[in-house]
Amino acid sequence: MPRHIVLQSILLAEHIYMDTATNKRVMTGTFNSISVSQFPTEIGGMTSLYMCLRDIEPSDAITIEFVDSSANSVLFEQGAIKIGGLPEPVEIVTTIDKIKITHAGAYTFDVFTNGNRFLGAFRLTV
Repeated sequence: MPRHIVLQSILLAEHIYMDTATNKRVMTGTFNSISVSQFPTEIGGMTSLYMCLRDIEPSDAITIEFVDSSANSVLFEQGAIKIGGLPEPVEIVTTIDKIKITHAGAYTFDVFTNGNRFLGAFRLTV
């Protein structure tokens, strides 16, 4: 039977850190939409994406694409996040580089494993 990696959760936040006393992730400023006064604008820089995955192997790699849903075009790709020997479930926190947004609409952070298998998406409305 083929193995199925599960994207258990995905969040976008302004700040994510590990509380060493409790070994818990603390996320502040979670959001799924942003309001801007003009275009073009930029998102990212201080924004982080949190993912929790199950049934993942040390040899697996994760790729994130930021997609303009209206044009179905990839605006940003962060590839080959190596899993290594992390214990299950695997928690990944990655900082999102600045991404230029030219118009209002729906955008998604699409998550893939090993270059091609779609695991899930996070929708951001601008």
